[in-house]
Amino acid sequence: CATLQRKLSTQVLSASSAGQAGSGQSHPIWLPWVMSALGPRAGALSLMVFSASDKALRSFTQQLLKHSARLWMFYVHLLLLYTMAVSCGFFSASPVEALNKQMSQASGATPP
Repeated sequence: CATLQRKLSTQVLSASSAGQAGSGQSHPIWLPWVMSALGPRAGALSLMVFSASDKALRSFTQQLLKHSARLWMFYVHLLLLYTMAVSCGFFSASPVEALNKQMSQASGATPP
């Protein structure tokens, strides 16, 4: 059984060379851990998900780098999202304070 697992592990690792995980890296560094913890099927599935998403993200990045207008639109988009996220944090009450207020009103006590 262990021999078959090693054989399958070798096949999965050699088949993963199509989706490069980094410079000179033929498979993700976490793949052996996934395969030992969850089994070869989970390792193969996680490798397929990783390869597909890695390929899509690399393609998206290359498209951004080819067109400077798209790159700037992406930067502005990130700036707007971060601005909105920060402003939500400034203008909304803390969830803990709101929960404490509700708890004190339910018990009839005055809030601190």
